Amino acid sequence: MLMNKAIVSDSQGNELRLSSVHKFEGSIAFPHFSAKYVVSGEENYTINQKKYHIKNGEYVIGNQNTFATIAIESIPPVTGICIDISKEKLHEVMAYHFSDSDSFCDFLFSEALLINKYKSKNTQLGYAFDALAKEFNNLLTTPSLVTNELFYSIAEGIVTDQSKLYYQYKKLNFSKQKTNKILFQFLWNAKDFIDSNFQEKINVAQIAATANLSEYHFIRLFKSVFNQTPYQYILQKRLHFSKALLRDKCQIKEVAFLSGFADVHAFSKAFKSTFGSTPNHFKKSF
Repeated sequence: MLMNKAIVSDSQGNELRLSSVHKFEGSIAFPHFSAKYVVSGEENYTINQKKYHIKNGEYVIGNQNTFATIAIESIPPVTGICIDISKEKLHEVMAYHFSDSDSFCDFLFSEALLINKYKSKNTQLGYAFDALAKEFNNLLTTPSLVTNELFYSIAEGIVTDQSKLYYQYKKLNFSKQKTNKILFQFLWNAKDFIDSNFQEKINVAQIAATANLSEYHFIRLFKSVFNQTPYQYILQKRLHFSKALLRDKCQIKEVAFLSGFADVHAFSKAFKSTFGSTPNHFKKSF
């Protein structure tokens, strides 16, 4: 079974498609600038010779220089959302945000993109995809729910996410561009690893070793790109996660454990130092 239905499109090449697939294997195109999001199930991509396993709530992006294949095989159909955004639409948004957008435009269209896989909860484009996913069945039956404004919203999300990535990448100033790309991809993967494992005991030295970097070198590079050390980033992730648990009225001891802190004392001290109140006081305010 294969369903790949265009819900709305225009003369510039902007298009929103919904898919439902049991089995498929073959090459796929990324016309203009495209994003492909998994609503349910799992998809396996090979993009520019790198393999990506994409599950629900994740998506991949590519441009006209992207060569990709996809493999899907599942008894429950794998559902997804595909969006193509034209160069014209992106140029219009970039011109509004940048006085000189040429170098950023080259970053989006002339080079192989640095990062192809994203989690929706970490990006502006992802938030837009999550909202569309909630309306998946309604969009199938009532395409008129989608207006041309959607393409501007998606273009805004792409520009916001990729400009942030662009400026982070520019902070690496090694003489060889290839070195900058390799290091940036490693740093992004390290950040993604922290995002997925901050509740566990994370050994920064081991993360550094995967790229044959010393811990000191890794910490310096991470800070230069993301404006905080890996340790500070892990702490930030844990504390913001703990806030959500406290709002849900979880016990403080449980919150400390689930957020990845060694004990309640360490958690309380870090929480008060960052937010100016104790976890107990914060919890009682809800």
